[in-house]
Amino acid sequence: MPNVIKTYPSIFSQLLVLSMIPAIFAAVHMSIASFPFDANYNVAQFLRLITYFIPLTGISLNYSRSISKQHQTNLKLDREIQEKKKIQQNLESRQNLLKYAESMANMGSWEMQTATDKMIWSDALYHVLNLNPHQTQPTLDAILELFQDDDKNNFKQAIQNCIKTQGSFQLEYQITDHQTSIQRFLQIKGQYIQTENKIIGTCLDVTKLKEATFKLEQNEAILKEAESISHNGSFEWNQGSSSIFWSDELYRIHGLDPQNIKLDFGFYKTLIHPEDLKRCESTVEKAFDLKRNFVIEYRIIKPDKEVRFLYGTAKIIIDKKTDAVKVLGTIQDITELKNTAILLEKTESIYKTIAKNVPDSAVMMFDKDYKLILLDGPIVKDLNFKTQPQTGIFLPDLYHDDLAEKIRKSLDKAFSGLEVSFEKKRIIVFTR
Repeated sequence: MPNVIKTYPSIFSQLLVLSMIPAIFAAVHMSIASFPFDANYNVAQFLRLITYFIPLTGISLNYSRSISKQHQTNLKLDREIQEKKKIQQNLESRQNLLKYAESMANMGSWEMQTATDKMIWSDALYHVLNLNPHQTQPTLDAILELFQDDDKNNFKQAIQNCIKTQGSFQLEYQITDHQTSIQRFLQIKGQYIQTENKIIGTCLDVTKLKEATFKLEQNEAILKEAESISHNGSFEWNQGSSSIFWSDELYRIHGLDPQNIKLDFGFYKTLIHPEDLKRCESTVEKAFDLKRNFVIEYRIIKPDKEVRFLYGTAKIIIDKKTDAVKVLGTIQDITELKNTAILLEKTESIYKTIAKNVPDSAVMMFDKDYKLILLDGPIVKDLNFKTQPQTGIFLPDLYHDDLAEKIRKSLDKAFSGLEVSFEKKRIIVFTR
């Protein structure tokens, strides 16, 4: 009996088998009954009733269990359907995210089966290549048609090497847009997927980046040339850091090689003239405390012991917490200008002394633009000028045309280093 129950595990089958027990006992009692409705007869009829009732109970229980199992199955299927819907929605969201990301980055993706060279392109790749998806088949030849002749073989070789080494590649190519004839730059990446025997990759339009890089390089070249011409270098110093960034011209101003020096604030102090060091430190500290921009003039001693005069301007950069975090500025070599100013000051002092101590004399000094830069002497007020004389006025505004031209020629000779005389009055001109 247990083997039969194990063979038929359903409730109906099990109860059907169990109903044989009262049926057997009913048959036994029926066989020993003496007359109808005696005790054995009644027991036999009762057992027969039980025999009929047990299968009916099994049918009911089996139906109930089937309904319960069906309900559980339905619930399980519903959960699976909901999970699949979530997976599908998540997949669609990721696909949309990828689509928008490709569009924003101006990038497309592709894959190629290495056995058949069959390719699949994303919608964004058609946009990047400016090709119509309804008129262009996603093939390798369709991409190569956009390349210049020298780049076609190069790209094919990159694909072959990627398959051979089961590695990756990253290359940049210049293409010609067949619709607009505009030259554009693409960055193409590829990665071999060994498990799927294919290459997947991306194609990024880097035209704007290339143009920006080119303009930046041009601006840097112009800036370097401008700094070189004006002997003006730029720097950046972060508060809390001893390191300083210098432009190339600033290294040249200080007579240093950027490749052989580690620049920091401590080292720079050794270049500042000892007589100017405390003043420089005080100026910088005060600027940080007050969070103000500053200018400073000081001297440095180059490695070859030459002393140079520098003029620095700096801007204090403040963060959101109003803390000084950075200094940006420029430093100009004003040595020649400083020496000229010193010489001019000495010369003016000499001439003023002569003019004040020599009776019936006047001293006039012009620069190479024929601009009056010095006028002094006892008889200045007695001289006949075209207009009221004052420093900064030009020669043609001082004298009438003929006399102004005569004086100009004499000044030209003087600027060339000659000592000249004019109308028996000795004129000695020192050029600036």
